[in-house]
Amino acid sequence: MRYMIIIIVLFSVAYNGFAEILNIPEDFNTIQAAIDATEDGDTVLVTPGRYEEQIHMTRRAVVLAILILTTRDSAYNDSTIIDG
Repeated sequence: MRYMIIIIVLFSVAYNGFAEILNIPEDFNTIQAAIDATEDGDTVLVTPGRYEEQIHMTRRAVVLAILILTTRDSAYNDSTIIDG
């Protein structure tokens, strides 16, 4: 049982070690461009602003979030708009 726990922990650390955070608009000009560049486990983090685009999520395990995810500041709810 002890070895199983160690294997699970090592797998979790390895999996999380490869996940990336793609920042909009610093890393990509559009949210869709970032989503298209993701792999399973990645996060697309959108900074405040108005984004006029339609988003099509792929069949990947990806997190799409605004800065409230990292700051816990609810002010980002009203200042980040995706207008599709």
